[in-house]
Amino acid sequence: MRPLTSILHVQDGDFRFASRVLKESRVALRRGWARRIDLLGLEIDGSASVEEREAGLWVHRVVSPPSERICGRAITAVRLVVRWWRFIRAGRRLKCDLIHCHSFGALVPSVVLGIIHRAPVVYDAHELESQAGQPPVRAALALAIELLCIRRVRAVICVSGSIADWYAQRFGIARPHVVRNVPDVASQQHAAEGSPLRDWLGIPAEDLLFLYQGALSPGRRIQQLLRVFRNVPLDRHLVFMGYGVLEPEISAAAAERPNIHLFPAVPPDQVLLHTRGADVGICGVDNVCLSYYYSLPNKLFEYLHAGVPVLVPEWPEMLRIVKEYGCGWLVGEDDTAWSNAVIRLDRPMITSVAHASRAASAHLLWESEADVLLAAYSAALRDMGDA
Repeated sequence: MRPLTSILHVQDGDFRFASRVLKESRVALRRGWARRIDLLGLEIDGSASVEEREAGLWVHRVVSPPSERICGRAITAVRLVVRWWRFIRAGRRLKCDLIHCHSFGALVPSVVLGIIHRAPVVYDAHELESQAGQPPVRAALALAIELLCIRRVRAVICVSGSIADWYAQRFGIARPHVVRNVPDVASQQHAAEGSPLRDWLGIPAEDLLFLYQGALSPGRRIQQLLRVFRNVPLDRHLVFMGYGVLEPEISAAAAERPNIHLFPAVPPDQVLLHTRGADVGICGVDNVCLSYYYSLPNKLFEYLHAGVPVLVPEWPEMLRIVKEYGCGWLVGEDDTAWSNAVIRLDRPMITSVAHASRAASAHLLWESEADVLLAAYSAALRDMGDA
């Protein structure tokens, strides 16, 4: 297939830590699918901007509607329509052969831009969008938008098999393509002598380092983990690496307990470098919604590629990975189950399972997921040609 002029990615957020968007963009360039990638997202400093992030990869930021800053998280019709219009106004000036949409909030402008450019739209649902634990009004809005738009897109992508099955059954569509959030190891920074994380935090070499990486926000099991590590031996350290609204609560706990630590979020290409400093990785999400229950977090795969075994809840997608590869331990829901898991682990147990984690990473490769992504692109372009 001849290279496309451009693929346009649309996301109602910014791209600083958007690892999935970046690796999908890079693989399309690397494999010659596009001469140029344009990323259209929201501003991060109060003003619209355009920059070439790397060769062939351009980032365009539009200004958020003022009402968003006034209303906080509240979603109003006015704010949403203004945001959509700004995406459409910016996107219509960008030439593209294919549009890649990255959430329900960007779905309407992506469909409109598809009509304007006569380009197929690929909908990449980063989670089970309408069942993601948001307030009822937002959940109803997400479902309504998907019902309105999903038959107008040419291909749908999901992050786990359970979520793909849900979309197929709920909307009566062909089962979506499953592109798991496996890291693009080729784009990651590496260090010959391991991670600097332990030294930077002053954690003794003989102590165990448990790592939580990701959003520091409600629904991520953070409060439970804080309770657990307030009551385990001090040689078991918990490091939170990320950013979010719960940073003050974590900082307060870290001031009280020397085995609790807060480390700032790092760019996507440095995640594995830092993760290698952990002994055990924790996938921390609460069973508060169907999206979380069916989740298959990128953090799980990042731990495995760093050679770090995992502690995960007994949910279908993560359970399947842990059982298939023997790369970690399954934990029940209550505090006692998590405390017991943290306390009973020792260095020999961890070292043994770390070998399975490294072995699993050889089978969980981004290039294989990229094959599915590009197959979805092919299907969308073929369907557009047949329409």
